[in-house]
Amino acid sequence: MSLIKIKKIRDLDLKTIQDEILSLKKELFELKIKKGVRQPFKPHLFKQKRHLLNQLIFIQYEKSLKK
Repeated sequence: MSLIKIKKIRDLDLKTIQDEILSLKKELFELKIKKGVRQPFKPHLFKQKRHLLNQLIFIQYEKSLKK
């Protein structure tokens, strides 16, 4: 899974960005649960999901400043 380019994220509307942020937070929570109960998981997904989440939050902030 490759990282999403920031240009593609900037093209999304605010509602879609908010939905993506919510879904990523849920996925990160599920990964933390899997880690806690020692189920098999892919540790590289933590970094990828957090990176994407931070990008989305930053773009959401940028868009809110423009309004």
